[in-house]
Amino acid sequence: MNEIQVLRSISFDWTMHLTSVWTDPPFDVPDLHAQFRSELEWKLDQLAASTDSTSPLGWVMMGSGGTGKTHLLSVLRRQARERGIGFVLVDMTDVHDFWATVLQGFTTSLQQPVEGERFQHHVLLERLFEALNVKDAA
Repeated sequence: MNEIQVLRSISFDWTMHLTSVWTDPPFDVPDLHAQFRSELEWKLDQLAASTDSTSPLGWVMMGSGGTGKTHLLSVLRRQARERGIGFVLVDMTDVHDFWATVLQGFTTSLQQPVEGERFQHHVLLERLFEALNVKDAA
């Protein structure tokens, strides 16, 4: 095998892509961005314990490529799910129309799986019906 064939056989695709936010990472590095992560976990705890009906405006994550943002978002999404909190990802990269981008982020996020074959929109509708005291029609 020559050098070119060896290089072609190696996968250099080691980074997490934005779509991988919706799956649990096979590994976790709690010490990576430990202070920021601790602050986000505290905010999630506050949000989960809150009886206030307002929602957070959102958290912006910025940084150079390869610094662990996507990994951190994946962990944050998992922790939000464990606390019964919905997770919406709005990719603000290359935005031309802010509100259209936000709408796309919400609709895409609602279509993501939460547990097995359940999706975020299922959980949202269940909570809405529960809040409205709507009983099962069957």
